[in-house]
Amino acid sequence: MSDISITRVAKEANVSVATVSRVINDHPVVKKATAEKVRTAIEKLGYKPGKHSTNRSSQSMGTVPLKYHTSVLLWTGGHTGAHTLTGHQLQEGAATAMRRYGINMLVDYLTPDWTLPSILENGRVDGILLHGPPLPEKHAKALNSFPTVWLFYQGSTGWGDRVQPDHRLVGHSACNYMLENNCRNVCVVSYAPTIDINTFYTERADAFEQSARLRNIPCQQLGYDLSQAETQRDAYNHAQKIVKDFLALSPRPEGIFVANELVADIHEQLIRHGVTPMKDVMLIGGDCDHIINQRHLEPQPVMYDINASPIGQLAVQLLLTRIACPDLPRMTQLVQPDMLIP
Repeated sequence: MSDISITRVAKEANVSVATVSRVINDHPVVKKATAEKVRTAIEKLGYKPGKHSTNRSSQSMGTVPLKYHTSVLLWTGGHTGAHTLTGHQLQEGAATAMRRYGINMLVDYLTPDWTLPSILENGRVDGILLHGPPLPEKHAKALNSFPTVWLFYQGSTGWGDRVQPDHRLVGHSACNYMLENNCRNVCVVSYAPTIDINTFYTERADAFEQSARLRNIPCQQLGYDLSQAETQRDAYNHAQKIVKDFLALSPRPEGIFVANELVADIHEQLIRHGVTPMKDVMLIGGDCDHIINQRHLEPQPVMYDINASPIGQLAVQLLLTRIACPDLPRMTQLVQPDMLIP
């Protein structure tokens, strides 16, 4: 049945195309239950992957000319981004791919005074992975001569390749899921839009609002007068205000999409005010970055796995492509997140 596509397999298994691809290629990051579901769909549909699909990346990257066999993962926002669950998974994915290709990966951080690590000043690396906000102009000039890939963040838009989640797809699919479950009045939680700090929150929120408008569904904004929470106390206070504003809305929205990281705190505040998430109001969180705080949530909200570890691995493959083909146009790869329905 050669006419069966990988997209149809993904639909049958209720996962993303990226997940099907990872199962086909025996990717280690796929959960056992998910992999089994995909294999069942493949067998049921009679899907036969192309003969070059397995281990395609390792075959095609074997001849990349490396001078130092060393790359740097640089966190441009300091230590903060590295210490989140997403940060750990990005680093794990990148390290896995680096080992596969025999490359040493050094991890470093920009200091508050924006001092570059000495290895970058000496130029003895083959390429750089970057995560975090855009760099000051003087550092951008120093680094844009290296093969470079930004992970997760859009980063400095004028240079470098990038691998990031499809943040707009998160917003669109969250709205679609609410409508499929008969929500006809919704709201979206985000922060005041900013230029260079976590712009993906704004991307998710804008996409959610756009989907609601296209379907003539009322959509209220909550939290747009707040700056990003820097401490747990900030997050608690923000959630308290957001839920207070939510309860004052009339008619009250039937669904809340939390585009930023506050879903656990909002869940707690809803419970405190006698509103049961997923019963009295549908609650969807933009990602699982704070999953350590969310596993105890009951009832569990709908969440997204933005596939951070595969993003790290794809970033290394894209970096090697850039090293091998330096004259290619700048490239952006979007990774499809997976919706986690409790």
